[in-house]
Parts: sequence; C-alpha cells; structure tokens
Amino acid sequence: MNYLAIVVAAGAAFVASGRHFGVVPYGYRTDDEGRLQVVPEEAKIVREIVSNVAEGSTLYAETKRLNDLGVSTPGWRYGNGKKRPGSKLWSVMTVSNIVRQSAYSGVHKVKVNGGKDIIEQPVPPILDEPGLQEQAETALRQNKRYPDRENDRDYLLSGLIRCGHCGGAVAGHPTGSRGKSTITTSAAPEGPRP
Repeated sequence: MNYLAIVVAAGAAFVASGRHFGVVPYGYRTDDEGRLQVVPEEAKIVREIVSNVAEGSTLYAETKRLNDLGVSTPGWRYGNGKKRPGSKLWSVMTVSNIVRQSAYSGVHKVKVNGGKDIIEQPVPPILDEPGLQEQAETALRQNKRYPDRENDRDYLLSGLIRCGHCGGAVAGHPTGSRGKSTITTSAAPEGPRP
C-alpha cells in the first residue's frame, strides 16, 4: 500500500469538494466547513499591493513601503485557522507571490499529484477590479525586461577583456563601501589576485 498516494488522493478529493487544504493564502481564513473566506484587513493590503504594482510600483518599492509602515507580515495560516507569525520584515518574494496569487481574482489554483495536476477552486475574490491582477503581472514582466538601473555603474572595459591568470571575463562590482569597486573574473572567486 502506497501511503503517499493515499494522502495525495485524499487531499485532491478534499480540494475538489471546495474545501481548502494546506497553507491558506494571505488575505483569507477558512470557515468551519474549510472554505476560504476573506479577511478584510489583509484584503486591504493585498488590494494596495496589486494596485500599486499595476500602476508601476516595483516589488522593492512595495516591500519598503510595507516595512516602513510596520505592516505585519503574512505568516502562515492553515485550515485550522491558527496563524503562525512569519518574518519580522516583508520580502520581495512575499510581495511577488501576493501579486501572482490567482485566488485574489476568484480562482484558487491548487497543485495536486506532486504538481502534475491543478484543481481550480472558486473562492471569494479580493480584487474587485477586472484585469487588475493581469495588469500588475504585466508590469512585473516589463520591470524585469526593462529594469530602471539608475544606480548601475558603467565599467570602461567590461566585457572586452579577459583575465591573464584564469581566462575568465573581467567585470566590476560595487562593494557598497564608500563607492569603491572591485574587479573580479567569472572564472575565479572574488578576492586578491596573484
């Protein structure tokens, strides 16, 4: 008897019946029947994040805004309703996951069978404006494709020369220490060169 297969099948049946299984997305809690319900205070934060990103804010800017405001991080909430505290600070990955969470538009996608299958579960939407989440995801793709790198430095011979010792491409990297830079190669670890 394959115990894992039984657990996976039971979880899939649980989700297919409309009840939630596993970690509850931020902005929701489960009711007595195991169905997702909106948490108004958290839903407000989700709407702000997605709306700001759709209007051109970056993940870094949103992370900084949430941390500066002292907004509590999502933590973890399971089907039993108990919430475990998360990190003290918001991270870019957490904000990114919120922007991409399909449940906020009304369809929670749950991977089952080791990620081979996806069950789509209708849930109460947090984002009322149609297309807002898609607009935010498009903005993220554009940010990644055309990053605003005003703080990047240009190095005179970057990509043009190779290290005479190891043969690796030579590149400059800021150290963050009073604007100084170090020169490294792609084939050797950073540090003093012989």
